[in-house]
Amino acid sequence: MANDSYAYVLTGTGLTFTEEDGVVTELTGGSFTMLTIKQIDGGAVVARLTGVIMQVVALPDLDDPVSGQSLLAQLAALNWTVVGTTGDNEILLDADSGFYSVNGVYLDLLAGNDTGRGGLGDDTVLGGLGDDLIEVSAGNDLLKGGAGNDLIQDSTDAGGNDDLRGDAGNDTLSAGAGNDSLRGDGGDDSLLGDTGNDVLRGGAGNDVGAGGAGNDSLSGDAGNDTLDGGAGLDSIIGGGGNDSLAGGAAADVMTGGLGSDTLSGGLGADDLRGGGGNDLLAGDGGADTLFGDGG
Repeated sequence: MANDSYAYVLTGTGLTFTEEDGVVTELTGGSFTMLTIKQIDGGAVVARLTGVIMQVVALPDLDDPVSGQSLLAQLAALNWTVVGTTGDNEILLDADSGFYSVNGVYLDLLAGNDTGRGGLGDDTVLGGLGDDLIEVSAGNDLLKGGAGNDLIQDSTDAGGNDDLRGDAGNDTLSAGAGNDSLRGDGGDDSLLGDTGNDVLRGGAGNDVGAGGAGNDSLSGDAGNDTLDGGAGLDSIIGGGGNDSLAGGAAADVMTGGLGSDTLSGGLGADDLRGGGGNDLLAGDGGADTLFGDGG
């Protein structure tokens, strides 16, 4: 299907469209495995999605023959479900790729070493097996890496309260500007907060966590963890291993938990509690309170 500026090539099943004078005015249907949008003059590809199954809902009736941009806008307004193949996928649903969703997408990358980018809305992106790169921008997003060593990040400074989960593997989770939740789960993970009030939880493994700006909550759980609250009023809990905890310029609360831990308060009036094990507590600047507890 085409108009004066763009050609739209869809391959799939159950698709139905109506046209008026050679211009598509309505699209309904089931699913398709390829979408290519390109300019007629010069043939430049605007967007292409391949190797996926996309569940299509009805487009609204279009009273007038549409330009390419208006049809792109109609496509962007849909709620997309995108499922990758079991190979290595690259599925980009952001504005930079030329194809995007303002309402959000459900993207399942399945097995393979995949690259997936969400759109401008509230996205759910599942990595599956393999070493995946998952990125989102605006919106309140849910990102799960699955098994493998994954890089999961909010790539912009836009708002949005995101939920990032690493699952098995040695993962890197990087928050954006909102109040985000980062959970490493299994493996030796790196969790990086940003400007919001973030919650970082390492899970099993020897994890590294940095809260960044904001009033953050960090917990290492099992393993020998290194946690740095950064700026803001932070709560830092080591967990079961031999942990290293560091505060920042504000008044932080730190608890070592089990194991032989090292706690450094930094500037501010900090509350340091060692927990079980032979702990080293250093208040540094500020009127600090230190409790050795057991050990």
